[in-house]
Amino acid sequence: MTEYKKQGFIHIYYGNGRGKTSILNGTCIRALGANLKVIYLRFFKNRPSAELDFFKNYKIKLEIISFYKSSTKFIWNMNEQERKIFYEEHLQGLNYFAKIIKEGKYDVVIADEIIDVVTNKIVSDLQLANILKQKANHVEVLLSGHMLPLECSKIANLISEIKLVKHYYNQGVKARQGIEF
Repeated sequence: MTEYKKQGFIHIYYGNGRGKTSILNGTCIRALGANLKVIYLRFFKNRPSAELDFFKNYKIKLEIISFYKSSTKFIWNMNEQERKIFYEEHLQGLNYFAKIIKEGKYDVVIADEIIDVVTNKIVSDLQLANILKQKANHVEVLLSGHMLPLECSKIANLISEIKLVKHYYNQGVKARQGIEF
């Protein structure tokens, strides 16, 4: 572990606007540049992404784990059996997240889209907040998702809402590699 022993804070980046993952990626790069030990956990995402290619291609020492392995479908396109597996995978991911932040082996824990485990009723807001309360003191935890869970917001140290004002997606433009993924 690095010599990073300061107080770690809980960040929440939420909303329907574009940029939550970009904020996490930027913080990840900044932390790695400062020689902090970082782990990047991906929830609700199992598609190729240029930022992951960047980390891999430049041999950047970063552990990246995706907990959504069984399919590349969006949840609303899944049948009942696929959704059951999807939920199980995310519960395993949440348990791993709880273990990681409590152990304190990493200086920075990034949990992209983890808040959506609450939105999709995989766990309650209170359950996620109780996990966050168990984090090691020095660990910086960054969470993203689409809503602001009330119980988690009570213990967060930084909350930023990413608001959608206008998006070309609404004119039929599909996600583009290198820009949106």
